[in-house]
Amino acid sequence: MSLTENTYEKKLLLDLPPKARDIALDLFSRSSLTDLLSLIFSNRVNSKLLAENQLPEYYWVAILKAATLAKVTYFLPNKQYQKNEILYLLKVSCLCIDYNATPITFIGVLEATKQEDMPELTRWLEQLSGLLIEKK
Repeated sequence: MSLTENTYEKKLLLDLPPKARDIALDLFSRSSLTDLLSLIFSNRVNSKLLAENQLPEYYWVAILKAATLAKVTYFLPNKQYQKNEILYLLKVSCLCIDYNATPITFIGVLEATKQEDMPELTRWLEQLSGLLIEKK
């Protein structure tokens, strides 16, 4: 019997250099979504960690967004989610890809993820938006 593992969006992770990717994967596996968002909004760079890996500070935000996008898309869409929980997950994913999410632009978000070759994110967004439509 094989174990099933949730899929998650890897594009932002793969766009990082190897040492930055390692940091992002470590954050993804060790940090909660809340912790990752706190790191993003704190605007504080972990200079020590970056220096240990010989990475410039400008990678920090990209590392955090890659880890956070992987974490948020790891959540399986679930009919038990309330509307506000679905909207929260959608907004977090849009934050990670630097896209402002409003109801009017949500179609644009889907198109952008398709164009950026983010198959897991696109699939995940489509499933969550389907759940959101069911909740109305």
